[in-house]
Amino acid sequence: MSKEIEVDISVVIGATPMPIGQLLKVEAGAIFDLTDGLSERPVAIYADDELIAHGQVVRRGDTVGVEVTERVNRPRPVPVDLRASPPAWMKLTSN
Repeated sequence: MSKEIEVDISVVIGATPMPIGQLLKVEAGAIFDLTDGLSERPVAIYADDELIAHGQVVRRGDTVGVEVTERVNRPRPVPVDLRASPPAWMKLTSN
């Protein structure tokens, strides 16, 4: 497997409720206030829209980043041999 495949990483740092009327008025330059407890709340880290980890917002000098605090383990799919006959309980019967 190639280790050169690129994935999009995104971090969800917060959420805020907003009435739809206010949302429809949002324009470029709008700022959403997410500061309520932001530093204490875990953030969600996604790779290609799949949750892979949780983290915490950190500041080091002038740089703001996200420190991974927990990886999300997902069960790996069971490989299926499509050439094999299906189990008896899976076979279709016609009437």
